[in-house]
Amino acid sequence: MQSRSTRLPAPPDRFDGLVLSAPARTGRSERTGGFADACRSENSAAVDQFVSVCFPEPDSDHVKRWGRNVLLRAEPEQAARMVEM
Repeated sequence: MQSRSTRLPAPPDRFDGLVLSAPARTGRSERTGGFADACRSENSAAVDQFVSVCFPEPDSDHVKRWGRNVLLRAEPEQAARMVEM
């Protein structure tokens, strides 16, 4: 029997970014508040709090670091606008 070559997925270093978003609403909300405002005024602190809430498990510091690294790549205004979608 002839063995088939298995193609491995491309390494993650080929990606420049990651976008996470909730399902789209019917239209953009112009109201601000809460997390969107925090992204604009204190983006780093807002991301820290968000990541801590998303990953409350013990021994998840490596995942939290990854999350912060990914999320802090966006400009604060871009992050806020995504939240408001």
